[in-house]
Amino acid sequence: MDYYYSPFRKGYNKEANKECPFCNLEIVQTQGIKSRAGKLVENEHYFWTVSWFPRMEGQTMVVPKRHLLKLEDETEQEVLARHELVCKAAEALKKIYPGAGIEIFLQTGEGSASTVSHLHWHVVPALPGSQIKGIEKLGRFTAKEEGEERLVLFPIPIKLAREGLQKALAEAL
Repeated sequence: MDYYYSPFRKGYNKEANKECPFCNLEIVQTQGIKSRAGKLVENEHYFWTVSWFPRMEGQTMVVPKRHLLKLEDETEQEVLARHELVCKAAEALKKIYPGAGIEIFLQTGEGSASTVSHLHWHVVPALPGSQIKGIEKLGRFTAKEEGEERLVLFPIPIKLAREGLQKALAEAL
């Protein structure tokens, strides 16, 4: 079984900053995806960023501008705006990862594996030929039979992350 190796995760410390990173305009400007003209890719309700601490190849996020904690607090206008940006993200990712599908993840609430208490949708490529699909991308490995162990054998380095991913996406827009 393959797994992604992300040296970027070593620098992640959830407890280091008590302020919500998605409510911090400086962080949004740094991590935000920009067009070729240098304009942040956003709409009235959402912005699109790369994950600065990715767990997988091509990890981007669509994040509400309003600090939302619960899915049911999203308005109809926000749902439509999110969908618009998710579609734009999916199209751009498919351009830089030819043959890829798209997977979208949302983790929310105390029982989830979310590390930021602000709704955000992960939009990532499902790479052709990769054995890593679905929730396994987030580090959850399941066995097919009770008592069966899963052995993780092959690290896959993340090739496009941070500024490199931002640049590739800007060129794809």
